Amino acid sequence: MLQYAYNPAAGCYDSWWMESTANWAIDYFETMDGQPDAQSEQRYAKSYLESALLWLDDTTGIREYGAYLWPFYLSHYTGSYHPELIAQILAATENAANGDLYQVINDRITGGWEQRWPEFALLNLNLPPNNRYEAWDNFQKRWLVDWRMADARVALLDDPYWVHYLNAQPAGDPLALPDLGIFYEEITIADDVRMWAFANTFNNMPHMRAGAALCDGQGWQGRRTGRSANGACSARTSLRSAGACS
Repeated sequence: MLQYAYNPAAGCYDSWWMESTANWAIDYFETMDGQPDAQSEQRYAKSYLESALLWLDDTTGIREYGAYLWPFYLSHYTGSYHPELIAQILAATENAANGDLYQVINDRITGGWEQRWPEFALLNLNLPPNNRYEAWDNFQKRWLVDWRMADARVALLDDPYWVHYLNAQPAGDPLALPDLGIFYEEITIADDVRMWAFANTFNNMPHMRAGAALCDGQGWQGRRTGRSANGACSARTSLRSAGACS
């Protein structure tokens, strides 16, 4: 019903947003009835998480239903629950003067896409201490346990360096990650490696971010993210997660 409650202008209509907010609305209404939450919307999350490197509006299969995680995140990111934000965005899309859907969203969230999207990419992992999805809605799906995007890599002592190109693009291609795409990869550092460096190839790409979460065998130790950040760590703090987002 939410899909038909608003009449977006042509430039503000996007099917992935209509379907993702419809699935998000299941969670919204389940919080209102006082009954145990069936969490039926969560069954679609994996379809988005495992293909997050694609453009956000990609509707292959049931992916747009899994993209409900974006409005889910938006309704919670401030630290308190604000489902009315989604209603405000939907209402604003009815006025063509507000621009396209992406501008409408940008203008109504603190920090716009530039600040919110990297945090969204991090929280999708749902790993302590950033497992806020679990706190917000008992979301149990975790990266590496319930889903992954690519096979793990192992950094060995006799590997001088290697370069990774997304989607198997040839050398020289600017890592073909589409706008609003996110790539996740696990890198395990071998025990005999004492120093390992991560060179951020996105330095000259102003809309790209690279981030890393570290696991030292006792738990995840936060993140490092930014336009120009490079990283290095010892084998005693193994890099287990490397991500890039656009």
